[in-house]
Amino acid sequence: MVKTVKGWLPRLFQAIQLFIYRMVKRVRRIVSGQTQVARICGEGGSANGQAVVHSAAMTIALWKEWATSKKLHQLFVDRAQDPAMDINDTADQICGTKKISDTPVVTENLKRCLGNIKVVNKFIVSVQAHSSKSFDKDNAEHESKLEELWELLRPGTKREGGRYSKEWGRIGFQQSDPASDFRGGGMLGLDQLLYFARTRTSVARRMISEPSTETKRYPWACVGINLTMEAKRILEERMLDGQLYGISNMRAMVIFNELYANMFEILHARWIAAKPENVLAFPPVLKEALEAINREVAETGSLVPPGTSA
Repeated sequence: MVKTVKGWLPRLFQAIQLFIYRMVKRVRRIVSGQTQVARICGEGGSANGQAVVHSAAMTIALWKEWATSKKLHQLFVDRAQDPAMDINDTADQICGTKKISDTPVVTENLKRCLGNIKVVNKFIVSVQAHSSKSFDKDNAEHESKLEELWELLRPGTKREGGRYSKEWGRIGFQQSDPASDFRGGGMLGLDQLLYFARTRTSVARRMISEPSTETKRYPWACVGINLTMEAKRILEERMLDGQLYGISNMRAMVIFNELYANMFEILHARWIAAKPENVLAFPPVLKEALEAINREVAETGSLVPPGTSA
């Protein structure tokens, strides 16, 4: 019964928030004579009619309105997350549905917002495709990345048995062939492990050797692959959008990888602080860490790592 109540409370809170949001919109519409879309994209326009300076906040507000508007619901379902969205036609559809007059300030900013949304849509699709790309043992580049990960974490140390070895467990893989562990996150999982090892090398080396008792260590690489899927979910739920609007795909990937790296450091810091008796204590620590991470990203759109990075 307690679990049932706890499950309903967040949804009830969200429903109340949505109700209040719609009531506020209705009052503002009556007072200003403008729809919410028009207010978002045109409010604050200069006296000479020039478009306001576009900002990420404007696109965030438009996304929220588009996602919660009853009149725009079907258009949102059909186009909001489409990487091939026709910006001009979608803007016309929104203006027509919401009965927004052809005001240059509003329409120009609306198209800029839709352009930002489309760029993020394309980035999300590229990340999803990368996570679906399997590790290929016959691909020299894939094999090279795996070997680089080992060398970064265990420099100058040869594995007993070569490519297929239980020694992979030293950096947290669970199989003698680590390629088997990438089934969940695909090549994205490997690339994010490698990103962490390249950019935070001393931190990564410390993490695989902590705590000092081996039975208290979680499988670093496998946990990292699971965190890749959590980071991907955060991206898909549009919690990072504010950081991704108006930037290149390359820069967006850096932001996404930094989110992942910060998540990994936060989790590890919590694990060390928990002073576990053994690795069996790991699941609840992971659960609490992910809940805290989700709250922070949902509230701020970003994630601050603990003060442990080198």
